[in-house]
Amino acid sequence: MNDDDLLGYFEIHARTERALFHRGHVVRLLELAGHEVPEDIPEWISVRIDVAEPLVKEARARVATGVAP
Repeated sequence: MNDDDLLGYFEIHARTERALFHRGHVVRLLELAGHEVPEDIPEWISVRIDVAEPLVKEARARVATGVAP
């Protein structure tokens, strides 16, 4: 899954009832958005749209400017 696919996945899936994501996807989103990654993220974590949307926005801006990893 490329960066754009991951961000689109978050935009859609964060609106679902469970909004459940694997730790690897959350870590990647946080890295793309330029945030520190906590060490204690559980294997599966719910990330609702109110949390995901600003992160996706930041990540898209960083990816577009070539700043994201």
